[in-house]
Amino acid sequence: MSQLGLKPRLAATTKPPATMSDGAAGLSTILSQWPDSDLVICVSDPLAFGVIMTCRTRGIAVPSMLAVAGFGDFEVARISDPSITTVSIDAQQIGRCTAQAVLSAVLQPQPPKKSRRSAVIPFRITMRESA
Repeated sequence: MSQLGLKPRLAATTKPPATMSDGAAGLSTILSQWPDSDLVICVSDPLAFGVIMTCRTRGIAVPSMLAVAGFGDFEVARISDPSITTVSIDAQQIGRCTAQAVLSAVLQPQPPKKSRRSAVIPFRITMRESA
């Protein structure tokens, strides 16, 4: 985006876990603040599904008027009409890395008061009909 001179527009519209209903409210917030939006990227596929259903009721064609993408490759992403473009990531690997970090911290003779760790988890963008 920065290479194109674009800045992201971030709208924190709900607290986790994000639901399909939150997608409707989120879309309303986004379009009221930025009516020229052409893409909405959601933190989960159920949230993206809610955005798509709200687009349908508002007469907003997905993806020609507004592209929508989600995260997680949930079942709803595959069966939605249009199907949802999503970020696919290995949730089990995230769980394993988290468990290893917790065990490592607990098993240390003197666990650090504050510790930050990071892990690189491979992902892929699964292109579908919504974007």
